[in-house]
Amino acid sequence: MIRGTIFGKREVIAKAKMAVLGQAVVDELFAGQDPIGQRIRVRKTPFQVIGVLAKKGQNGLGDDQVDVILMSVGFTLAEGVFFGVYPARKAAGLNPIDALRHE
Repeated sequence: MIRGTIFGKREVIAKAKMAVLGQAVVDELFAGQDPIGQRIRVRKTPFQVIGVLAKKGQNGLGDDQVDVILMSVGFTLAEGVFFGVYPARKAAGLNPIDALRHE
């Protein structure tokens, strides 16, 4: 983290719409501007930018580790069942290749 803060358990439980951006995302969306306090939209949902991650380089797969958006996402029990538990259980019954395709 080079600027701002990260969200915690309280923000997730409260379903606060907050985001921490990688430096590559900041450079693309907020060139020359301070992103802290600004809002971004992800699938039409607004999130307030509260932090910026430090540059880390590429991971073992060659992906840029700063090209990320971390979002605080709370969910209700119904959302967890339909979008988390059910798909995970369905995928668990598949062979590993089919499970990856299911994701």
